[in-house]
Order: sequence, then C-alpha cells, then structure tokens
Amino acid sequence: MTNTSRNLVGAQVLLWALCICLSSSLWSQTEQGTKKSDSVQLDSPVTLAATDKDANATVVRSEGKPHDDSFIIGADDVLAVNVWKEPEISRAVPVRSDGKISLPLVGEVQATGRTPLQLEQDIATRLKNYI
Repeated sequence: MTNTSRNLVGAQVLLWALCICLSSSLWSQTEQGTKKSDSVQLDSPVTLAATDKDANATVVRSEGKPHDDSFIIGADDVLAVNVWKEPEISRAVPVRSDGKISLPLVGEVQATGRTPLQLEQDIATRLKNYI
C-alpha cells in the first residue's frame, strides 16, 4: 500500500468518526430539547405548545395538564397555535422581544407573563368574531 493510499484511508476513517460524533451530538440536543418542551391541550378549539429557545429543538407534542398554571410564557418561546379545523390559521409563532405574538385575524396578542390557558382564552375570544 502506498503512502497516498494510507493517507486516503486515514482521511476516510477520520471523516466517518467525525460524522458519528456529530450525529450523536445532534441526537443529544434533540433529546434535551424534547424534555424542555411543554404542550397544553385545552377545552377550546385552540391548542398551545411552547419550546424553550435554548433547547435547539422543534415544537414537540406531548400530553399536558389542561389548567397547569406553572408554565409562564416568556420572550423567545415558540408557541404552536392550533385552531381546530382551521389549518390556515394554525402555526408556530415566536414570542417577540416585546412579548407579543402575531396571528392571522387576531393581530398582535400579549403573550409574556401569561399562562397558556390565559393566552388560549384571549385568542379564542378574538377568533369568535371570525370563526
């Protein structure tokens, strides 16, 4: 085997090792992210789910307590607003630094400092004019 062949094999082994390390690192971040996610299914046609911005993960659906007041929405959280039978209104929205979110038909809504239930009730009330 020539030096060029050995260098090529060594580079391939190093590349595979790097790929394995990166994939396990990304998997670890996703697992941590799912633990930091909170979702609330409420009695109305609006569902909210929030993900911590530091979790580096997408919004994850999980069972939540309908009236859990322990979670307070903060700036940079990402909320999944799902309106029953209205997929064009349903979407993931980030909480801006001013503490508000923007939704079609509803406009701007103050989100920070509120529980998901409080925000859900506000959005549902505003949507009653349209749906």
